[in-house]
Parts: sequence; C-alpha cells; structure tokens
Amino acid sequence: MSVTIKDVAAYAGVSPSTVSRTCNDHPSISAETKKRVRQAMLELGYEAAPPTGNHSRQELKNIGIILPPSAREVYENSFYLETIRGITQFCNARQYSASVITGQNDDETLAAIHFAAQNDKVDGFILLYSRQDDKIVDALYDEGLLYVLIGKPQKYANQTICVDNDNVLAGQEATEYLYQLGHRRIAYLGSDTSLAFSADRKAGYQTALLRHDIMPDPTLCIEMSCLSQETEQNIAAMLSHPTDRLPSSQVMIFSLPPFSAYAASSGIPFRRIYRL
Repeated sequence: MSVTIKDVAAYAGVSPSTVSRTCNDHPSISAETKKRVRQAMLELGYEAAPPTGNHSRQELKNIGIILPPSAREVYENSFYLETIRGITQFCNARQYSASVITGQNDDETLAAIHFAAQNDKVDGFILLYSRQDDKIVDALYDEGLLYVLIGKPQKYANQTICVDNDNVLAGQEATEYLYQLGHRRIAYLGSDTSLAFSADRKAGYQTALLRHDIMPDPTLCIEMSCLSQETEQNIAAMLSHPTDRLPSSQVMIFSLPPFSAYAASSGIPFRRIYRL
C-alpha cells in the first residue's frame, strides 16, 4: 500500500494539515517541524505533490494575535490593548495585517486557531501571555505552528521564541520603593499566579519583604482573575481591620484595572494605591 499524508503525520507526530503545509513550504510552520516532517517523508518514502505555487497566498502576510481566553477581563487590561496597538503599527508599516484570536474558553480559542491555520489565514502567531498547563501552547507546539510568546515560557523553553521583561525585579522594586517610604505592612493585589508574569511579580514582592526580615502576611495578599463579588469582599475585609492591622496607608496593585474603579466607588484614597 502506498504511503499517505496521514501516515507521514502519524509518524512525525503532527497533523495532516501540517504535513501539507510543510510540502508547500508554508511560512507558518517552524523550521524544526519542517525538518521533522521531511525526515519522516524520507524514511517512509512519501512522495509529495509539487507545490501549488500560489504566490498570492504568500503575499497575504497575516499575523494572528492570541489573547488569553476570557469573557471580559482581557478587555479591561490596558496591557493587551497597548500591545495590540504596537503590533498593528509595526504590521501596517510593513504591509502586514493582524488578526485578533480569542474566545471565552480554551476550546473556543483553539477552534479559532485551528480554523486560521488549516485555512491558511495566518503566517504565524503572537501569544500575548504565558501560563502554566496551557493547552493552547501545547497545540501550537504539537502542530508545529510558528509562534512567538510574550512572557516566560512554562514549557518548550528551548524551542520557544519569547519576549519577556524581568517581572521578579519589577515586584522587588515596587516593594522596595514602598519600604523606603517607611511602610512595613505592604499589601499585594495581583492576577491569578497561574499567569507567569503574576507569579514572578508576587515572588519579587515576597523576596523584597524577606530581604528586610519581614515575613509575607497571607492576609495581605489577594489574587484574582477578575474583580468578583468575593474579591471585593476580601479587599473590604482587609481594609476594615483596625488601623494597626492595615497596610501602612499604602496598597500595591499589579495590573488590575478593575480595582481602580472599585477603589473610586468604595472611597479608597488613591494616594494609597501604587500600580505596577
């Protein structure tokens, strides 16, 4: 029996569409994956049809921008909006286009990614976040799709192109700033630490406190993915303690735009808020 594209895909550990795009030297497939697929083709004796020579497709030059799955929280975070603006400005100057890809959950986002990849809608992806146990990253890697990650890779570090800043240092410096102002009970309000940047910032916050022989107080650390009723209650409880148990008139806040609105509506003085 003759070798089929499905045989090659199974042997190389990729999808049939990845094999097809490799045969056409599609730019969305990483060099490492192309090498693996071509080796599988050679070992199995698979003869691919000649490339279609569809030059108009090569001129599309479209970048897929992947946002974290979210019902609404992403759109309240100025980081994502500013990053998208920067990407689109760069693309516009070079006659590229950019498409935003997201969904309310992982499955919805994955479906959008697969549709874009299988229908040759994009040449590569930019992933605007990094988190633990992310099946979206797993899918991009397993499919051999070309992607760049903003943040610190949690998996496939040696095979992932990434752009990151030092969030541990950022957490340390923000905490140190408040310490130098004379404050000793410094609160931490941050995103869920399943997100790599948030975990690093919290680690920096804790490291800075320990450097000054201050044990981090769990009651002064609140993590959240969004500003829910439960989160509001936790913040209110922290701020309702007697004066001697309050954070030292300062609240440190990390990338949580909804909290500013909550602070304003709840009468929390903005002089007590420092945003990283």
